[in-house]
Amino acid sequence: MRKLALLYLLFALTFSCSRQPTRVASTPPPPAVPKPEAGTTDVAISDQLPERPAVPEAQGKRRLDDDDKQAVRDMMDRRNTARPATGAPVGAEVAPSETAVAEVAPVMEFFKSACYGDCDVYTLRVMPDGLLLLSVRNGLMGKGTYQRELDGFAARELSAGIDSLRTLTFAPLYPEEDELPTDLQFTRLMLPDVEGRPRTVTVYYDAPAALRRFIDRVETLVDNEIWRSLPSPRR
Repeated sequence: MRKLALLYLLFALTFSCSRQPTRVASTPPPPAVPKPEAGTTDVAISDQLPERPAVPEAQGKRRLDDDDKQAVRDMMDRRNTARPATGAPVGAEVAPSETAVAEVAPVMEFFKSACYGDCDVYTLRVMPDGLLLLSVRNGLMGKGTYQRELDGFAARELSAGIDSLRTLTFAPLYPEEDELPTDLQFTRLMLPDVEGRPRTVTVYYDAPAALRRFIDRVETLVDNEIWRSLPSPRR
């Protein structure tokens, strides 16, 4: 029994001598960062921040180069050019102005002059497409520009009269021998001959029968037709 007690005591002493002291691990405090002075930028802290990753561009999307920018400007110019000068929306029906129609040479031009008194003063142009353009300076329906498109029969009759006059020979002025009156109204036709050469005929009175009938027919047409007013050209 005594031996057993001694062995137990010896075992206890041996176990207590072999144990190592243990320490509780602790996290060291972070290093102190000096406070920046007033008016200065904390460069040290900003340098320690991680860089922001670049965001990849979306697929199919690229930056416009100089050629692309020029193409966009050209497209906008064409779109603005397509808009009528009158300010109406694109596609809206706009009546042709006197300037736009006058760019095409007329088939015939018929002019009535002023006189000593109250006379109708106007110029009638017959366009190649059959459109009639009337510019009134005095009398008739009032000063302004008007247009009219004849129906089939009237258009054919006027065209036949013009073609008939082109084949005839006229003097440049009627009357041919009398002294010219200064206070009478005259009629002036600008009509090419059969070969297309420009020709002007001025008539006070005493014109050949065929020419006199044509003048009377045109005057009746101007008086009796219903004309549509055109907007005045912008200045």
